[in-house]
Amino acid sequence: MGLPMAQGMDREKLEPIAREMMVKASKNLKNDGFVAFAVILHMKNGRTIPVSVQGDEDSDKEHLGRTLRGLARECKFIVIINEMWLVLNPPEAGISMPVRNHPRRIEGICVSAQSPHGEFMLVHKFERDSNNVPLESTEAHTVWMEGPPPTPTNFQGLFH
Repeated sequence: MGLPMAQGMDREKLEPIAREMMVKASKNLKNDGFVAFAVILHMKNGRTIPVSVQGDEDSDKEHLGRTLRGLARECKFIVIINEMWLVLNPPEAGISMPVRNHPRRIEGICVSAQSPHGEFMLVHKFERDSNNVPLESTEAHTVWMEGPPPTPTNFQGLFH
């Protein structure tokens, strides 16, 4: 994949990885109408392991999140690519309902690159036309987090 494997995977190293993966995911959205959910494990021993994710039920996602947290101690960094509902700028107290039901939810492509040093998340918001075809978006949001996320999710804070 040509991704950098520097000693400490901090924001400076995780951000270009996330941006490279976002370019690929955006092309998939444009060409295929969706973004396949994928996980890429970059192991401490130098191996790269792509994981094809099947199943879209909440229980499948919870199980995958627990599995990734268990594997994180053997990883240098983990990249997650998915299409998702999200709420940008959630309230300080967090969200008390499933995001898919939140009135301020948006659809987006999310690429998260995480290491023990933090998480760089890149989100491209998009909408769909009346035929459910994704429309291109230039609106991008970035987040850098060190430590556990304020509102825990299945796939954030995998190293914490």
